[in-house]
Amino acid sequence: MNLIKYNVDKKAAKAKALFELESAKEILQNLTTKLANVTQCKQSTMAAAEVVRNRSR
Repeated sequence: MNLIKYNVDKKAAKAKALFELESAKEILQNLTTKLANVTQCKQSTMAAAEVVRNRSR
């Protein structure tokens, strides 16, 4: 009986860990996308600032 309970608990823990891993992967993907967007925005802003600086001269 204890072995059955142990196996059930082990499978439940594994399922929970897999669910949390998938959630973490999704969060990582979302953050990676946001970082790429921020980086692109920063580069565009820097390029626009350079154009303004060059026109001011």
